[in-house]
Amino acid sequence: MAYGLLSNPSARDAFDVTRESEATRQRYGHTHFGQSALVARRLVEARVPYVQLNWSQTVEAITPNYDFGWDTHIYNFEMLMDRHCPLLDRVLPELMTDLQDRGLLEDTLVVVISEFGRTPKINPRAARDHWPQCYFSLWSGAGVPTGGGIGQSDKLGEHPLTTPITPLMVGTTITELAGLTTQDRAELNVLSGGTVIDEFV
Repeated sequence: MAYGLLSNPSARDAFDVTRESEATRQRYGHTHFGQSALVARRLVEARVPYVQLNWSQTVEAITPNYDFGWDTHIYNFEMLMDRHCPLLDRVLPELMTDLQDRGLLEDTLVVVISEFGRTPKINPRAARDHWPQCYFSLWSGAGVPTGGGIGQSDKLGEHPLTTPITPLMVGTTITELAGLTTQDRAELNVLSGGTVIDEFV
């Protein structure tokens, strides 16, 4: 499959965003993340089955090589309010709308997630540290119900009040919605013992 994707002209061409109109590129924004999201849509159009779009610490660098990503141990409020959130708020709705308008969202699962959250309480540097105990993700497409939420945290967002959704459940649900059955996962020796998020499957 990997060789087939690499040798497929339509998949290769998907990386060339100059084939898009300037108006489309402008809607996504002329940022690394914005144009990468446009590439992601083009890869989905080219029928690439799995696409991962990252926002790492080097995506929108404000120094020569670094912008902290979402790892905001310092400059939390400045980075989120002035840079990261406005960029995400521009790009994500455009990607979702573009997929919907092109008839791709119905069979494309979009998951926005991080490996952990940030501390609900502000640290001495007026920022936030790692917090794996409770955080959120956004799911859409592939028949996933929209317009609601699953689970509940305490009032500070420190701990779940309802049954926690674990990373193992997230991985299992993603693969299930992508068409990998329990037997498929067992044969691949991945996500052993994982259960799906019932509300999504």
